[in-house]
Parts: sequence; C-alpha cells; structure tokens
Amino acid sequence: MSWNLNRSLAPVSRLWKSLAFRLTAAYALAGLFLVFFAIISLYLVLVSELEKSTELFLADKVHVLSTMLRERPDDRDALLEEVELESAARRYEQFYIRLLDERNTQLLITPGMADQLDLAQLAMETQTPGRTIRMKGRNGKAFRVTSAPAPVGSPATQTQTDTIQIAIDVSQKEELLARYRLWFWDILLATFAIFPLVGYQIAQRGIR
Repeated sequence: MSWNLNRSLAPVSRLWKSLAFRLTAAYALAGLFLVFFAIISLYLVLVSELEKSTELFLADKVHVLSTMLRERPDDRDALLEEVELESAARRYEQFYIRLLDERNTQLLITPGMADQLDLAQLAMETQTPGRTIRMKGRNGKAFRVTSAPAPVGSPATQTQTDTIQIAIDVSQKEELLARYRLWFWDILLATFAIFPLVGYQIAQRGIR
C-alpha cells in the first residue's frame, strides 16, 4: 500500500523538483497576492468613502433643520420645502424626514415615507440621538437612519424640543458594492488562469 502511494506521488515530487515549476508557482502566487491586496484595499476605501458621504449628508440635513427650528420656528413654508419638497425633486438617493414634537406627535413628514419605512421600527431604531444605523425598508431597500433633538426657538424664547428623524435610501450604493464584489471574483478567477501561464513564460526565459 505504501509502495502504491509513493508511486502515485512520484510525478508530483518530480514536478516540484523542477526549477521551472517552482519559479512559476512563486511568480503566480506573488501576482495573485498583489492583485488580491490591491482589490481589497480599493474595496475598503470605496466602502469608507460611501459611508462617509452618507454620514455627512445626514449631519448636514440635521444641521439645516435644527438651525431653521431655532432661528425661524414660525417659517412653516421653509420647513415644508425642506421636509416635503426637496426629496421629491431628487431622482436618485431619496431621503425622508419626519418631525415630531415632545409628545411624539407627528408635525411634518416627507410624502411616501410611511410607504418606504416602518415608522414604529424607525422610532425604536433611532432612540439614541446622533447615532446612524442601517435599516431595511418595507420593500427590502437599505436605508441609513438617524435622529436628533432640535430646540424650537432661541434660548430666550425656547418653548419645546422637537425630534428630527431622517432616513436616506442607500440601496444604490449597496448595489454598487455588490457589483464591485462580483467584479472582484471575476478578476481573481482571471488571474488564476493567466498568472500561471505568464509565470511559466518568465521562468522559462529566466532559466534560458
């Protein structure tokens, strides 16, 4: 039995002793490692930048609404434009805003928000102000949601503190990352096929 095993492994042993094979393996593994490292690095940078852009957008919206409630609490037309109209004018990366008073009574809401999100779940998910979290919409779309308290009026005339809830649709960004991951595996499969051939040619030239 041992003799048969040694006999079956003999071609592999002879192949490994071949200088061309070892050089080919070294070149192919080095190339695969470099490609893998480069693609992973680019993916992590892409994820970081997309998340950063979403965080900045949400922070900017919270700041704008907080400023309006503090400095122009009676300007309902401006609030309506910010909450109800601006999102409707956007074709991509839709966002939704909900404004609640201290008794959690809804004051303003972006049209269609209740169709896209479970508002009760949104209230539970955003109990920690200033925290941005992921949330699935009713249709399976990915959202990033956050909330923030917003004092109404200047400190001298402040009468209440409203709550701002914001959700932004990030499903297109998720699709972009999914396409990148598919492209990543396609590139790896191609390198598995091409790099050994290239490595063998380099090894043969080097030996000669």
